[in-house]
Amino acid sequence: FRSDDTGLGSTESGMQSHYDFDAFTSAYESQEFFYLLLDSRHALILAKEGIEAPEGSSQERQVEQMREFLKEKLPFPIQYIRQKLPGKKQPKQK
Repeated sequence: FRSDDTGLGSTESGMQSHYDFDAFTSAYESQEFFYLLLDSRHALILAKEGIEAPEGSSQERQVEQMREFLKEKLPFPIQYIRQKLPGKKQPKQK
């Protein structure tokens, strides 16, 4: 992903996207991701492990800096959520 003073974007398979900060409706953080919701069906999901740390800087520090950057730019707070992996559905017993 990439960021600037106006918003965030990503490049995937040669396609580029850019979203202004005011386009996001809410933000969430889990142990592994930042979720920036655009509407009820679309979001920009940023994997924390994908945040590049310059040589001599820790990954944790880079994630902390991203968190502070988002807090500064977004017009609402970031809510922390527990990330649950979907479980297998058990067949109903009769």
